[in-house]
Amino acid sequence: MYNLKLKQIEGVTPGNIIVVGQNGNLTEQVSVAQILWADLVNLQIANSMVPGFYHITDAQIADGGVIVQAVSTDRLALNATGIFYNADYAGVGIYTDVITQTGIAAGIQLGTWTTETGSVGIDFDTIVNGPLSVGDLITDDTTGATGYVTSVAGIPSNYFMVWRTSAALFGIGSYTSNAGATFNAVNTPDPTSPLGNIAIRSNIHYQVTDISLYDLTSPDLNPAYTLITARTLTTGYIEVSDYIDYDLTYAGGYILSRKDNVGNEFYGYMANSGYTNF
Repeated sequence: MYNLKLKQIEGVTPGNIIVVGQNGNLTEQVSVAQILWADLVNLQIANSMVPGFYHITDAQIADGGVIVQAVSTDRLALNATGIFYNADYAGVGIYTDVITQTGIAAGIQLGTWTTETGSVGIDFDTIVNGPLSVGDLITDDTTGATGYVTSVAGIPSNYFMVWRTSAALFGIGSYTSNAGATFNAVNTPDPTSPLGNIAIRSNIHYQVTDISLYDLTSPDLNPAYTLITARTLTTGYIEVSDYIDYDLTYAGGYILSRKDNVGNEFYGYMANSGYTNF
């Protein structure tokens, strides 16, 4: 059995549920009733559930709750719908409330974190006392800007990526690395500061709040980042509805499996939202 929520269809009350049976017939159900997990458990024990749909608003793991179908006064269908807030992989989220938590306005959504996330590129000439290696700390001898090298293309392209660790900007001119290498930059990198930018790690948003503390470790271990603890639609998260198998028996309910609309699946008890990294 499948269910659809339609904005408008002739003869159907807007907001109600259209249930598509296996025979293809359509039946109308009243709007989903919102309920707490404990209250639904009590209704089931008392054989008092009304066949139809319930939205368990405090279901654990699912950020926006779980929609289940009561098929009798004491039995729920295993198949349900979980409402989740996924990280903003497409860069289309709304971030107006990030500043409320961290004090820093949201910058660029960088996508899934890698060691090159937020890096800028510098073209350089021949290195003296080289080589230049990933992890080296470089300093612009003119501006004092510093940053960690995150990748090196090498000869003949003479190009590397670097993450700034100071408010100063990189420019054209001489540079020195902490390993003693020297070179001249022949282009001016993107001047955008990484402060405030958002990176994704394990389906969670992290914001760059202190570029002076940056190193090449991931955001969950890196003090340069602050975890965006408020998982909401105004801290960049995207609401999705996924197919789940749900067991009401345990406290808050168990999500036994989850499948999204592009076929990604997770099986086994989902202990926390970090496991929903499709």
